[in-house]
Amino acid sequence: MTPAVSAKLLELTNDLNNEVKLSAIYALGESASATPAHVNRLLALSSDLNHNVKVAAIKALGRITRPKQA
Repeated sequence: MTPAVSAKLLELTNDLNNEVKLSAIYALGESASATPAHVNRLLALSSDLNHNVKVAAIKALGRITRPKQA
């Protein structure tokens, strides 16, 4: 993932539209790019007041840290 894409996804996790936020969270999880910024943002979102955001962040944390398949 390029730095520009990473920055944009992190920015979109603050969007007021929850669908946009959820999509950005999903993309971070699928990126398998467990940078400190990504992990910290997902950890923060895992305590979001919105249940769907919270669950998506927790799932993304699981996906972002999974071993890469050969």
